[in-house]
Amino acid sequence: MPDLVVLVATYFYSLKWVFIGLAFCMLFFGLDDIFVDASYWLLKIKTRLSKYSNESRPTIVPNNKESLYRKTEKPIAIMVPAWREIGVVAPMAKLLVETLDYENYQIFVGTYPNDLETQGEVDDVCKLYPNIHKVVCARPGPTSKADCLNNILIAIGQFESAAKIQFQGYILHDAEDVVSSYELLMYNYMLDTHGFIQIPVYPFGREWHKFTAGHYADEFSELHGKDVVVRGWISGQVPSAGVGTCFSRDAILTLRKLNEGETFNTHSLTEDYDIGFRLKLLGIKEIFVRSEVLTEETKREKKFGSNTQDQSVICVREFFPDTLKTAVRQKTRWIVGIVFQGYKSLGWTKSFRMNYFLWRDRRGGITNLLGFSAILVVLNLSFLFLYEYFVPNGYRFLADFSEDSVVRFLIFCNMTFLVSRIFHRMYFVSRYYGLLEGLLSLPRMVWGNVINFWACIRAIRQVLSANSVSAVPWDKTTHHFPEVKSTRIEDLDVVKEFENFTEDWLTSWQQHCPEGFDVYQYLIYTGRVSGEDVATLKAEVSGLGVLTKSLWHIDRKITDVLGLHLAMKYSVIPVGLNDGILMIASEERVSPIAKAAISRATGLQVQCVVAPPGFVAMAIDLWNTEEASKVGSEESFFTEIPEWNECFNRVLLKDFLVRTKKVHPAVLSQVCLELGKDDCSLGRLLVEKGIITESDLSLCEREINMLRGLRIRSDIEELEAMVREV
Repeated sequence: MPDLVVLVATYFYSLKWVFIGLAFCMLFFGLDDIFVDASYWLLKIKTRLSKYSNESRPTIVPNNKESLYRKTEKPIAIMVPAWREIGVVAPMAKLLVETLDYENYQIFVGTYPNDLETQGEVDDVCKLYPNIHKVVCARPGPTSKADCLNNILIAIGQFESAAKIQFQGYILHDAEDVVSSYELLMYNYMLDTHGFIQIPVYPFGREWHKFTAGHYADEFSELHGKDVVVRGWISGQVPSAGVGTCFSRDAILTLRKLNEGETFNTHSLTEDYDIGFRLKLLGIKEIFVRSEVLTEETKREKKFGSNTQDQSVICVREFFPDTLKTAVRQKTRWIVGIVFQGYKSLGWTKSFRMNYFLWRDRRGGITNLLGFSAILVVLNLSFLFLYEYFVPNGYRFLADFSEDSVVRFLIFCNMTFLVSRIFHRMYFVSRYYGLLEGLLSLPRMVWGNVINFWACIRAIRQVLSANSVSAVPWDKTTHHFPEVKSTRIEDLDVVKEFENFTEDWLTSWQQHCPEGFDVYQYLIYTGRVSGEDVATLKAEVSGLGVLTKSLWHIDRKITDVLGLHLAMKYSVIPVGLNDGILMIASEERVSPIAKAAISRATGLQVQCVVAPPGFVAMAIDLWNTEEASKVGSEESFFTEIPEWNECFNRVLLKDFLVRTKKVHPAVLSQVCLELGKDDCSLGRLLVEKGIITESDLSLCEREINMLRGLRIRSDIEELEAMVREV
């Protein structure tokens, strides 16, 4: 028994010195955190007392939102690496295309030759949206995110050569990202003055009991609400989060030159973190932007205890891992890349301010271990407290702690720092997610320490077992994405909704369709359906109205409001103007982004109706011809109302070029963005840019005129024609 007492006494005596050692370390790191906290509040006071915030970053609010739209849209490329992202990358790309309030951009999705499932999913979405491009990496996957991005940049260069443009912004996104509608507008605004732009990341809120997923929300709320803000203010350097990061063209070219053709560092698991420091050292101006967009929706969905501005910030949303195993795997990659590989590749700089934040990044290799060790010590002390409480006549082990002045001092200081940590964590979580999540962040702090500890242990094991720090393999995280309903439907799926549809309709179209017609024009041409049938079905599918002859009314006032260049750019025709509402007709669904652009250009609300095939092409041709010859009455634009089936054989040059595969649809849409009031000739613009030759243009115009000579066939005529063709 005495031996047991000695053993226990020795254990708790050792525990005291372990406690003191940990407490001194926690005191040191606590002072570090207090400095950042104080800097944040100092910056906040300075911002309130000066015009700093208005000069350094845009705030998208109703009273100055128009200033962002007045900026000419720069060409922007969005880069999305995708390795085994089945069920994730397609809905992400669809949501991106259908919600971004911007037109001048292209999306490049990087896939791998040994990941055919992801390739197939990207192929399907590329059919619906011409500005989405599939890139297949040179090497089988998984390689690394950096390697995939380098392959994407090669494809971007090829597209630039084909479209005769130069992208001015390059954005990083992952396949699971939900992107703010206003993101590209903000980047477009900031690219004039900055070469590296980062926006906040806010994980999606989950059920209250999912502490693993919830602790990501806690950490990112404080990181992107306070730490990165202070970092940018003090050092001028901003780390990339790997998503929601935009590089200017100069920044990309500078990195490419520095790395001898390889833009992103393939020897790092956190190439995004690495690149932020390299750009700063090369003199590229960096900024972290917290820009709010106040909408009626965000005002309605305001959570109790949250801040309207914070909850409306332009940011990236995504689902983070919700199990211990997947969270540890992801954080292991972060620790290896930032702590170990970051130290090896970046070392230290000549700037004390940058070194200070490098130190804060790398201290995670220590604090992750200390935090968990502190939990174990507290559990031991809690056990002692319970023992002394329930055994009044037992040993008083805690007296050795309570009577030591050094211990009391350390406890007081660390408790003060802990209160500060709890306050700041609750404050920043509550501002975005509401007070309930702010309260839940307290128990999640303990669980977060457990996750970080095991991730740190795993990272150390990986580094020790590898031949070198750079040889640690990339460990992919499994991603999830919210359910998305796409409004875009393929034409072949729409055709199947016709009442008398049979499969031979499509077989006949694929074998005998005149070059330049789409499937609807062919079906009208062969007498299977009428132009009115097509317009009615398309309207039902898209939830729009149908252009009727009672709506058909065009005069000079309406055409002057829209302008021929907008009509050609968006393939629409104005058919009515009443009470500040411009009615436009289109043969295809007009995207919300195109509607918004037309509305801003005209200053009117826009409503859409669906026109029969060929109608818009015929109207634009007549409009273009009359504008050129200045023939016609002063008030009436068309002297006669056309029959719907008489215009089925009209095809716009832009559609003909795509259908005959003479120009890639994405290249053509990029060129259409350059159509201006002074030059409404798409053909001339294509020739001037060198995308097609003069002879190609003349040939296309002759073939389009030949299509105009076609008339609707009867069933017998179609059968005879098919026999002749065979």
